[in-house]
Amino acid sequence: PRIYKMISEAEDLNYIVVESENDALILENSLIKQLKPKYNILLRDDKTYPYIYIDYHDEFPRFEITRRVISGNVEYFGPFSSGARDILDSIYEALPLAQKKSCVKGGKACLFYQIKRCLAPCEGKIDKDEYHKIVLEAKNLIKNKTLLVSYLQDKMQTLSQELRFEEATIMRDRIKSINLLTR
Repeated sequence: PRIYKMISEAEDLNYIVVESENDALILENSLIKQLKPKYNILLRDDKTYPYIYIDYHDEFPRFEITRRVISGNVEYFGPFSSGARDILDSIYEALPLAQKKSCVKGGKACLFYQIKRCLAPCEGKIDKDEYHKIVLEAKNLIKNKTLLVSYLQDKMQTLSQELRFEEATIMRDRIKSINLLTR
């Protein structure tokens, strides 16, 4: 009965063709928020899709995930219907960026420096210009997901050749998740 009532009250039908299911979900979410339809049965909890962002206000900026608008000198990437965490984890694995907020504010090199996943900007072991070159490389990987997938495939092959199959499986799952975004 609910669907029959909804259809009988429809006056007009418009449609928009998009390239992928991911784009359709994001468009649907934004149209629901913009138009506030009477018969909105999905997405009524008003959740938003996550974005990856970088705040340039920090001396050594980091990439993070957010679902809200952040003020300041911020650059956003997304929205992502899925895979944002996989992209971010892959970026931090591929490039030696400051991993946590406490890494930069601590003033002392952390565990990530010891395992060669950070260049210890907190101790001044890398200057701002060199660090920003790495940030530009990370931005390129986020924007060009085929490069990121290529890196992950190489890493997966290396791990499997070293018989580190559990870690190779993680790479495989990340590749699948990121590939869903690029369809």
